[in-house]
Amino acid sequence: MRLDPHHPAANNNLAYLYHLGGEIDLAVLFYKKVLEHNPEHRAAAHMIAALTGTRSTGSLDSYVKEVFDQYSLHFEQNLVTELEYCVPTALRSAFDRVTARKARYAHGLDLGCGTGLGGAAFADLVEVLDGLDLSEKMIAIAAGKKIYRNLYPGSIVDILAGVEETFDFYLAADVFGYVGDLEETFVRLRQHARRDVLFCFSTESAEGSGYRLQQTGRFAHSPEYIDTLAQTTRWQVAAVHETLLRKEQGAWVKGDLWFLSLAES
Repeated sequence: MRLDPHHPAANNNLAYLYHLGGEIDLAVLFYKKVLEHNPEHRAAAHMIAALTGTRSTGSLDSYVKEVFDQYSLHFEQNLVTELEYCVPTALRSAFDRVTARKARYAHGLDLGCGTGLGGAAFADLVEVLDGLDLSEKMIAIAAGKKIYRNLYPGSIVDILAGVEETFDFYLAADVFGYVGDLEETFVRLRQHARRDVLFCFSTESAEGSGYRLQQTGRFAHSPEYIDTLAQTTRWQVAAVHETLLRKEQGAWVKGDLWFLSLAES
């Protein structure tokens, strides 16, 4: 920094470290320095919005891809071991209770499959399982697990816009924290859903009636928001369970596990 106080990577790293240490004003200052050098730096713009309580505008795809491409090699070690991440196993346990362990599916789609942790938890229930993710480096790791037939790099909406296949099982384990407004996603998923589809996903909990961007950079969704959205996009809530998702700075992050079916027309 002494040699080049405007170095974008150094400023970005400092912003992250100040954020991690709870020094929000300094984190925002250095994220702004990143934007001064590169006004198109999506990650810095998103984190400024998250830390200042303003609205994050534009697509988050490039931000998510950048974060998880960098994170891919350490993702499972950090998430499972250090943060005690348990969303896939919690979803599976709740699924077994909801379906009495009797359900089987012909064609599933893992939305935001990451390295395959979620897919692995449900692979025995799905005859053919495909996956998609914005991060090609995460997809490369998932491919090595041999649980997916096809793996697509891209967003949920973009991938579904380009395929004609239909699915009777959707899984989104810890995905919607990087989406925010879920309406277009729910609509697109319904368009590709078979009549007997089950849609399983997790959300971080928010109070009120909507969704909000947290200082972590992730979105939290209120149960009222999901309930209302399900109704307007012609899904039906079959079950919802409160849970603990992972640890963050020593405290558990609260969330909800959702199971949706198609609403009767």
